[in-house]
Amino acid sequence: MCKILLLGVNTRSMVKSALNLGFEVYSSSYYKTFDFEYDVYEKHILDQKADFSCGFFEERYSVEDILSNADSYLDVVDCIVLCSGISSSDFKGKYRKYVSKIVGNCDVSGIEDKFSFYKKVCCDFLVPETFSIVDIDEVYEIVKNNVDDEYILKPRYGSGGYGVYFIKYEKLDEIKMDSFDYENFDKNKWILQKRIKGTNISSSILSTKNTAKNIINSRLLNQNDFNINSYKYGGNILPLNQESLKILNKKENLPKHIPYNEIIKNSEEIIKKLKLIGNNGVDMILTPNNEVYTIEVNPRLQGTYECIEELLNINMLEAHIKACQNEIIEIPKIKNNTYCMKKLIYTNNKIKVENLKYNNIYDIPHPNVKIEKNQPLVTLINKGNDLKKVYNDITTCEKIVNNKIRKID
Repeated sequence: MCKILLLGVNTRSMVKSALNLGFEVYSSSYYKTFDFEYDVYEKHILDQKADFSCGFFEERYSVEDILSNADSYLDVVDCIVLCSGISSSDFKGKYRKYVSKIVGNCDVSGIEDKFSFYKKVCCDFLVPETFSIVDIDEVYEIVKNNVDDEYILKPRYGSGGYGVYFIKYEKLDEIKMDSFDYENFDKNKWILQKRIKGTNISSSILSTKNTAKNIINSRLLNQNDFNINSYKYGGNILPLNQESLKILNKKENLPKHIPYNEIIKNSEEIIKKLKLIGNNGVDMILTPNNEVYTIEVNPRLQGTYECIEELLNINMLEAHIKACQNEIIEIPKIKNNTYCMKKLIYTNNKIKVENLKYNNIYDIPHPNVKIEKNQPLVTLINKGNDLKKVYNDITTCEKIVNNKIRKID
């Protein structure tokens, strides 16, 4: 039996896929949620205990701890698959020798660095103008010289929408508010990117050394889509079509049609240009004028993982591994106009949770733990033929969650 090690923030869904493929499974992650009920070799960083705070993910998550916890697994396993929160670039020092076991991309340094990525692709693809920022004064200078534009200030490295700020000329002074540490600005660790108005979308690609195939496109959600002032990842609606655009968008922001051919071509071509293998994601913005801007590439399995498995009835881990072995599986068509929606719920206050084991609720905290404000709480996933019903059922699940939490000091 082949032994596989899964590494990342949350391995729950991929552990399930690996077990279904008959692997002997090892896992090192940040979370071990209440619904992680698999009998595998497993270690995690966050120990959730009743009446104790889970702390802050931004402060407690550590790639070094993920790898350290996996120390006893690394020599035992035959292969390694990386999830969100870790990459081959993190395999440094004594861990460098294990890069050869990674099933996926072994050199992503020029992709994870968002400014290097911009320089790689700006001549061949439509991308927002992007600046590498030396200090906060440079942000002020660029914005003041372009008063009609809006900008996004984001970490040069990172994912999930953490640490992203919206900036416009009229609100420049607000940079000094909102927890932004402008006095200790890290040189060359930020980029300033022109904000493109439109709808966030994402493509999931399977690729070999010679071929790239777009398997599905989705509406990409962040917290702003739910009227929360944050760019944190908020979920997806699959597949991408006019219905999935309309369900949350104001009518005036919608394009007249979706340029599927351009989305598919761009996503496949950029993956081939970057010479990526396996399953990778391309995040884009679709403007009301039908322009398609490429924002970034995620050189790993994406947050749409479970939704794709649900819609296409495939094992995404198997599809990823086979693509890395130079084979792209046959992609089934979505049956009966089925939709799948994923929504991440974050806390609005410091809370204590009850038992949240209900249908369509995943990544459940252990009962009676304390969760700090603005932290991930649960993931909601629902599938069906009527998108409005899928969305309404997600809303009902969210109400159930809200009724099972209690605000605390």
